[in-house]
Amino acid sequence: MVAVIGALAHAHAAALAHADAPDPALSDALAHARRIAPRGAEVLVATAMDNLGDGFEDQAEELRRRTRLSVLRVADSFETDPPRGLFRYATAGGDTGAASATLGSVDDPLGLVAATYHAGMNPDAQPRHG
Repeated sequence: MVAVIGALAHAHAAALAHADAPDPALSDALAHARRIAPRGAEVLVATAMDNLGDGFEDQAEELRRRTRLSVLRVADSFETDPPRGLFRYATAGGDTGAASATLGSVDDPLGLVAATYHAGMNPDAQPRHG
């Protein structure tokens, strides 16, 4: 368990060091999991599903055939219950403007999401499904 915690801490530090980099494709992570997980393994993926990537459906289906795959979607309350009104924004490229927030939908073409964890939710509470 100490090795797992150490690996998570290392991955977190690396992610913070490259915060401006685009999110890696989920399809790449699934391909990596498929290579290292033994047949019949339990694979839990926690993701915001922001970047599914090329070949996502094929990678997910192959991983689901070989393992017990569960997906926990992580969502911010801004995504699940956006506030009303206009919000000013500025991009890293210098563009500015105003836009209203709309409730988005999650691309889950294979029905993989078992539950959604809403940021700010009490960790002891039951997750809301879907």
